[in-house]
Amino acid sequence: MKSKHQKNCLKIAIVCCLIMSLTLAGCFTGWNKKDKALYMGFVGLNAVDTYQAFDAFDDPNKKELNPLMQNKGSVVLIKLIGLGAIYWLADKYPAQRTEILGACDGVMTGVVLWNANVD
Repeated sequence: MKSKHQKNCLKIAIVCCLIMSLTLAGCFTGWNKKDKALYMGFVGLNAVDTYQAFDAFDDPNKKELNPLMQNKGSVVLIKLIGLGAIYWLADKYPAQRTEILGACDGVMTGVVLWNANVD
């Protein structure tokens, strides 16, 4: 029998693989390597944040503070919407793409570090 931790990691890995498979579906046309790396970093940081949220749901001593993410299903939904919205925004505004993605990575890095320090 798999532990909750193993099941959570598996779910998160599946979501990451689905998101990253966008590169195989013809997305990122015209994006440079740096912007692709920034977006993949954003995906990775969101995966870590998703794991942290799942961990909070499984531990009665922790609490997810984002009011939009109150169960595992809502976390996945919010993350997928967020990843899609940021991709769309960065794709729509190529002149500002690097700045948009860099800012998003910075914010998500802060969130992940905050969560890590709360434990």
